[in-house]
Amino acid sequence: MRTKSVLLPLLFIFFARSQAQQVDLVRLGYDERTLQSEQVGMAVSGDGRYIAFVYKDRIVRIFDNETGRFIKRFKIEFTGEFLGLKLLGDKLILVLDNEMRFVSWKNESTIKSVSYPIEQRPTRLSFLPKRSPLALGTANGTINVWDIDKLELITSITTDKGSGNLGILQLSFKMDGKSLIGCNSFSGKLISYEIPSGRVLAEYNGKDLPWLSIYDDVGREILVMYQQGLQAFNSLKIIDGQTLRSMREFGKLETTNKSDFPTGGVYYKEKWMIPTLSHSFNVYNNSGNLIFTTKPDDKYILPFFGGRTKIYKSYQKSLSPLIYELGNGKFLINASGNNINQIYDANSNKVIGYIYTDSNDDFAVVSRDGRVDGTQSSLSKVYWTARKSEKKTSLDSRYEKGFTPRLLADLIGNVSSSQVADFNVDDAIDKAPVLSIKAINNSPLNPTGSISLTQKAISIDVDVTQNPNEISEVRLFQNGKLQKVKPNEGKTTYHFDAQLTVSFGEENYFFVSAQSKGGTESEKVKFSVTYKGASEDKPRMFLLTIGVNQYRNPKYSLNYAQADADAVQNNLKPAAEGLFKEVIVTEIRNDQATKDNIIQALTTIQQNALEQDVLVVYYAGHGVMNGAAAEDRDFYIVPYDVTQLYGKDEMLKEKAISASELKKFAQTINAQKQVFILDACQSAGALEALAQRGAAEEKAIAQLARSTGSFWITATGTDQFATEFEKLGHGVFTYALLEGISGKADTNGDKKLTIKELSTYVENRVPEVSEQYKGSPQFPSAYSFGNDFPIVIYKP
Repeated sequence: MRTKSVLLPLLFIFFARSQAQQVDLVRLGYDERTLQSEQVGMAVSGDGRYIAFVYKDRIVRIFDNETGRFIKRFKIEFTGEFLGLKLLGDKLILVLDNEMRFVSWKNESTIKSVSYPIEQRPTRLSFLPKRSPLALGTANGTINVWDIDKLELITSITTDKGSGNLGILQLSFKMDGKSLIGCNSFSGKLISYEIPSGRVLAEYNGKDLPWLSIYDDVGREILVMYQQGLQAFNSLKIIDGQTLRSMREFGKLETTNKSDFPTGGVYYKEKWMIPTLSHSFNVYNNSGNLIFTTKPDDKYILPFFGGRTKIYKSYQKSLSPLIYELGNGKFLINASGNNINQIYDANSNKVIGYIYTDSNDDFAVVSRDGRVDGTQSSLSKVYWTARKSEKKTSLDSRYEKGFTPRLLADLIGNVSSSQVADFNVDDAIDKAPVLSIKAINNSPLNPTGSISLTQKAISIDVDVTQNPNEISEVRLFQNGKLQKVKPNEGKTTYHFDAQLTVSFGEENYFFVSAQSKGGTESEKVKFSVTYKGASEDKPRMFLLTIGVNQYRNPKYSLNYAQADADAVQNNLKPAAEGLFKEVIVTEIRNDQATKDNIIQALTTIQQNALEQDVLVVYYAGHGVMNGAAAEDRDFYIVPYDVTQLYGKDEMLKEKAISASELKKFAQTINAQKQVFILDACQSAGALEALAQRGAAEEKAIAQLARSTGSFWITATGTDQFATEFEKLGHGVFTYALLEGISGKADTNGDKKLTIKELSTYVENRVPEVSEQYKGSPQFPSAYSFGNDFPIVIYKP
């Protein structure tokens, strides 16, 4: 029976020698009904850069830790039951109960498939993260060792078969890949075999049945978990790595129940790390002390849906180890067998972050201190849960305070993560404002949250029912676009006026939210209004294109900014004319691209645009971040007469146009449908401290998109500068943009191009083109927080 919700009570308990407990205050959950598919497997490449996730619906996704985004998503059709996964280079190896599949994830194609009969169904899987050999222990007691690089069988080792029916129970490689140890269920012996000869090197013939073995980094010692009589499978000991003789007892493995089998483990700097199937993750030191463990409380009553929380069983048949090194002593684990994975830091002995994924485009990365990264929808689905109350708050509520592009790379590389303080969820939730709709046009809102009106003007009264003094501002959004902002006025009711429209049809969707002084946003209060008034005129498109090739300071001059702006204008205008009453074009080039001229152009649009109109702003030129302190930082587009990009903050404030100024225009221009396209480059003469500025720029653009409810597509926002190619005659970003406008982005073939289709095409196409012409991919960024809308209708 499907549960209605999943709550991951991340209770990470630290056991010192005194057995004192320390509880991690971070706790994440999500509604299971929002999932497209359960995660059933994950693996990390040997260099720690890529993570592969496999889902129940056969979807495979590849995450690039360096760029902080998924770079591949494809489906693999197979009939067998998924058992395990390994990622090595560009090869993905899927172990099923009826075959082993070698897949090129870059080409999204199967390289080789090896089928096996039912009697050779895998019962154990072992591999080394950075080496080629992979071993399958089978139901008939055979151990098959494969060379992944050569895609061929190295050796097949026959063990004692007898009458045992569980096959190989244990399998583990020595770190040099030259030998392994295995245990057949009938014999009960733990035997060390040489590779490739299969020669027996040593035997451990204890009275107990081994279920886990982990070599240390040099093969000196092996940690063994074994069944003690008929009791739980939880007794641990250390044996000699060469002779397999018993050296010392370790005690008992902490598990939730007797059937909670381990799935392998890792040794790292005198720590033995052991995940078990969906129940716990345990760390022991060399003295045998349990120094870290997770214990999900499966008795917790989930208050939001009134049912008991249950842990997924997706991983119960997994043969893969549920722990992989990411680098710098950080490890990816799945302690609870659902779609939330944990990042354990062996240096600080803490879980420092979490990764939520789904088989669609969703992902979210969360740190202990409240920073977040991920897709818009996932940040709305995943939530923190308070411990002192039944309240919760979505990750999205911390967007303006905590959104951090490429957060996972930061977590993996952060060597001082032990100093990161927990995000105080209870305090943030307790102080978050709570809103309700008091009245629409002076009448109480219908309990359904939906009303119908014939007049265009509408008034909205919003009550603050909790924490009015904690408010920094209250915001009104209409059809996803920011309409009005009211600062804290020291009262409990806020009044807004708006104009209804049929820009997206008769339904007008509204929500109000309030930002708290502590940076946690209130839950959105939503309602809808059906507008039955007079029809509006056919919409117009206001198209503003800005291209700056020649800067007053010649070292900042570009090759294709003017050509890019001209091409976008010349291609978009005729393509859009069939959809709009008229396309009103304003073009600004080179020495005319001053702050005054750009502001004047936006002001003219502001004075003329109506609710049903569409605004498209395209800018090709330089873009920079300024400000040393975080609170002073802002993103700027750089007009012609800015002669120094860095080190002259006052010049930027005077002559450049900030994100804050762009935000005001996005809010005050009446057009409900707005898109800003920035091909904002860094020149070769402006690359100092670019690594820090890149992430800050992306954050600024993302927060600008969210705060205004508009669409923003940017050329970079990464640690790269926007690349120009002589062969293409354009910057690679605009080249892909023009391809999309020409019709290639109309992937569903309905002869209509929407802004989301265009942004998705550009995001996918730019890495391909840049890798083809430059040898390394460039990744654009697209942030969309408004409703989707068409910009082109193609003639049949």
